[in-house]
Amino acid sequence: MHGPADGVRLRPARPGEAERLSALVMRSKAAWGYDEAFLDACREQLRIRPGDVIRRRTVVAERRGRPLGVATLDGDPPDGELGLLFVEPDAMRQGVGRALYRHVLAEAGRLGFRRLAIDADPHAVPFYRAVHAEPAPLTGPPAAGPAAEDALVPLLAWPPAREPSWSAAWDGGTPPVIVGNAAEFNGQFGQDVRGPDHYSCLAAFCAARPALVLLPMPVEGWWIEHVGAVLGWAGVRVHSGLAGDARVCAAVGARPELLRRVTAEHARVLPWGWTADFAAIAPGPRDALRAVRRYESKRHAHTLFRALAGEHPRIAVPAQRPLGSPRALARELADGRRVVLKREYGVGGAGDPDRLRGHPGAAPAAAALGPRRGAGGGIRRG
Repeated sequence: MHGPADGVRLRPARPGEAERLSALVMRSKAAWGYDEAFLDACREQLRIRPGDVIRRRTVVAERRGRPLGVATLDGDPPDGELGLLFVEPDAMRQGVGRALYRHVLAEAGRLGFRRLAIDADPHAVPFYRAVHAEPAPLTGPPAAGPAAEDALVPLLAWPPAREPSWSAAWDGGTPPVIVGNAAEFNGQFGQDVRGPDHYSCLAAFCAARPALVLLPMPVEGWWIEHVGAVLGWAGVRVHSGLAGDARVCAAVGARPELLRRVTAEHARVLPWGWTADFAAIAPGPRDALRAVRRYESKRHAHTLFRALAGEHPRIAVPAQRPLGSPRALARELADGRRVVLKREYGVGGAGDPDRLRGHPGAAPAAAALGPRRGAGGGIRRG
């Protein structure tokens, strides 16, 4: 991930520096080679007035007290505007614009904005497309004539949604260290650990913004960059390709330098699931493994869900019962009902009675649910 430029910090703008910031904006605009007549025509539109600094949520990027860039978040939720985003000419292409853009999107998401409009200078369109802004739908005929090449280009940006309360409860409200140990976890319940599991990275999406992500399989830089842009992350470090056998916690424990880096974050270390190998690198409650093994059982998990849901009118816990044989399953399907099939431990299931597949001889549990497709864990028909 690309973080903010070295030594650059972001802070709220002050009304007393409005004219200084307006001059920065004009220098940045002039860097595209516009003549004085054109710049004079833009001056009032681009001016930052003292009385508008707070109202427009103006933010400054500076290094050692020198402003390098400025941006504004205009309007009120749910739809707003990235009103200004300008960088000093000698600070362009150093990450300052990206840092401002990501800050504005994160702040917009926190305040409840669903989308931001951007009227982009045509020269700045490649920058905005690189940070995943999208072309806005045209509402009229395209501009024509001599001034068409200087016309602003309408774009749209999508702020990340507010994090739900369960996310803050999970990560403690601070960027956590995420460990993608899905295959290692499943190995506790008879699953094949030879991996690596392609979905181990999904554990990262349970947190608002991870500080560090550890994955067993190699992950290409473009994927990290794209995911970060979509989710509004900035500065997320990813260590991938750690374990060809998918035992990522064991691999971290065998690398003292990486293990020190994990503990140096002073953040929660969160796994896909609790394992003995994970407990070795991030010690926790002594009964954690016992609880995991108990509630990974579909029968015990179902009992827990029923106890938690109680009589809540908006929570329905489906019925669950064991099926002892393929013949019992055939009787269930003969009634025309759709079921979800799961083994007692581990992952996998199938929900479409016309497409059941899985492991002959497994002993699944059946739940009266709606249609759902999955792979593994069922009993073959016939």
